[in-house]
Amino acid sequence: MVKIEPVRQIVSHLLVVLAVGLGGSPQLTEEAFDVASIRPVSAEPDGTMGIVVLPGGRFRAPFVTARELIEVAYSRLPTHVVGGPSWLDEAHFSIEARSSPGATRSQVRQMIRSLLGERFSLAVHEETRVLSGFTLSLARGDRLGPRLRRTPAVCTPFSYRGDVPAAPAPPAPPGFDELIDFDLERPRCPTLLLAGHWSVRGATLQFLAATLAAFLGQPVANHTELAGEFDADLTFASSVVNSDFDAPLTGGDGAPIRTAVTEQLGLRLNPSQVPVAVVVVDHVNRPTEN
Repeated sequence: MVKIEPVRQIVSHLLVVLAVGLGGSPQLTEEAFDVASIRPVSAEPDGTMGIVVLPGGRFRAPFVTARELIEVAYSRLPTHVVGGPSWLDEAHFSIEARSSPGATRSQVRQMIRSLLGERFSLAVHEETRVLSGFTLSLARGDRLGPRLRRTPAVCTPFSYRGDVPAAPAPPAPPGFDELIDFDLERPRCPTLLLAGHWSVRGATLQFLAATLAAFLGQPVANHTELAGEFDADLTFASSVVNSDFDAPLTGGDGAPIRTAVTEQLGLRLNPSQVPVAVVVVDHVNRPTEN
């Protein structure tokens, strides 16, 4: 059975997909935040999730796990950070830090590495492992599914629940930055995520594969060999009930995700052993006091 992760985890993982590239190695760095505060939190606050950089060099992560910090700091997807104690995924922290206003996204990621090394005593190494995952391929020759199509010149509205148009996502506040420095080409149009539904506009199939990896919690290698930008609308079974949504989307088009990918997108998720460059956690402590 394919596991579909809770909405908060999926959203957090998608922010990491947007935030990181797939390259990079765990090298030491001299970059560091000017000041940083770390405190444990037990309840998710209202407002922004994920890891963001705000105007004036302010770094904010209001409800983040240590593993999520490692994912961003070392440019890895959630499935590509392995090892470590259970609290890496269970304990949440609120982090406020400040750097010079002119710091680049790459420099901020390096500052997160320094923070992890100094305050969490993190030690890691990189290696290639073969992990259980999927390859993404075309299911019907060169024919796409009814909900996967080439992107037109102008971004089109979202559609969900029987192709009823949905309002586009609100724009980010001025100066808002989600550490977006993605080696994979980021979609040029908005993305919509609901319980059991995902719509994307102007995305490569490599980006689609990375997002499916976040949904599934397993690596997905793109073997479609299709270039260019695509629009996709995917509705799949989800047992998630979250306060942000009235109910999960189940029944009707709410098929198991692998079935939905084939029937709606014309793609196939094939179980496979996938070689992945992973970051291995060798040593980590709970963070030191402020």
